Amino acid sequence: MLVCLYSGRYFSSEGCGKELAAFDWRLKQKWGQAGKPPLILPVLWERPSEILKNRQQYVKDLQEKNKDLGTDYVQEGLEYLIRLERGAEYLRFLMAFGSRLVAVATQHQLNDSDSIPAWTKLVNPFQAATDAAVVQAQEVNLGPGVAQFIFAAGAQADFQELLQGFYGPVRGRTWKPYGPKLDKPMGVVATGVAASLSMEYQYVDVPDDLAVYIRDAEKSNTVVLVIVDPRTVNVGLYRNPLQGLDGQLFQNCEVLVIWNSEQPQTAQQIEDLQNGIKEVFENFSEYSPPTFRNSIDSPEELMNQMSAAIKACLQRLIKRSKPARPVPPGSTRPVARII
Repeated sequence: MLVCLYSGRYFSSEGCGKELAAFDWRLKQKWGQAGKPPLILPVLWERPSEILKNRQQYVKDLQEKNKDLGTDYVQEGLEYLIRLERGAEYLRFLMAFGSRLVAVATQHQLNDSDSIPAWTKLVNPFQAATDAAVVQAQEVNLGPGVAQFIFAAGAQADFQELLQGFYGPVRGRTWKPYGPKLDKPMGVVATGVAASLSMEYQYVDVPDDLAVYIRDAEKSNTVVLVIVDPRTVNVGLYRNPLQGLDGQLFQNCEVLVIWNSEQPQTAQQIEDLQNGIKEVFENFSEYSPPTFRNSIDSPEELMNQMSAAIKACLQRLIKRSKPARPVPPGSTRPVARII
C-alpha cells in the first residue's frame, strides 16, 4: 500500500511522481486499469489553495472521496489540524483513515514484484500535467483560416512500459498512433495537414464541455477536428466530453477514430476497443453520419482523411454562409473560404 502526502513540494518532486507511477504500474499489472483497487491512499497535507494550480484535479478528486474524514480536513488539510491543535477533528481523521487503510489492505493483497520498469523508463505523471497546463493556457485563435485539433489520447504515463513508442509525455498532441511506421506525433502530423491547405494549425486541449466549445467555434466559422484514440476513449478525462458529442451534428466539426490493426496489442484487443467506441459513440456507431470517420487504419489514410474532413467542414460552412436572398447594401456577414 502507498500512503502519500499531497503538498506543493510533493507534486514538484520528480522522484515522488515516478514512485507513484511505479506503484500504479504494479496495480495495473495485477488488476488492470479498470479493476485497480484503492491501494494508493493519498493524504491532503496542505491547504488546497497552496497546491499548484495544475494539480487541482488531484486535490478535487481526493476531496470528493474523503468527505467522511472531516470537513476541516477536506477544506484545510491535515497540517492545519495538527498546527492548530484541533484534537477532535484530528482524532476523527485518524480513526476513519486508519479503518479505511486496514479494510483496503486486508481485502486486496499485492505481492512483491521484480518486474517493475527501470527508473529511467518511468514517466512522471506530474510533469505531464504541467506540460498539459502550459498548452491549455495558450491563446486560442478562431476564424475560417484556422483548423483546430483536439486529440483524445493518453500519455505514456497512462501505460508506463507498455506500448512504448506510441505515446509521449503529454496527453494528446504527442501521441504517435502508428509508432515507428510514422514516427511523428499527432501535433506535427496535423500541422503538416493544415499547412497543406494554407490553414493555421491550432492545438486545443479537450474541454470539459466539448460540445459547447465546438458550437461556439461554429459561430466564428472555425474548423474543429476531434481525433480519437480507441485505447484511451474510456479514460475518465475524455469519456464524458466525447459522449456529449454523440448524435450531434456540427457544420464545422468531424470526429476521426484512429486504428492501428498492425499493432499487436490492438489486434489482440480489437473487439474490446471497438465495443468501447460503440459505448461512447452509440448513435454515431449505429447511424454512421459522414462526420464520423471510424475506419482510418494507416498513416496514408490518416493524412488523407484529416485533409478531407477539413475540406468537408469548410464546404458546409460556405454553404451555410450563403444568404438565401440578396444581402441589403451595406450589410455584411462572415464567409468561410476553402483553399
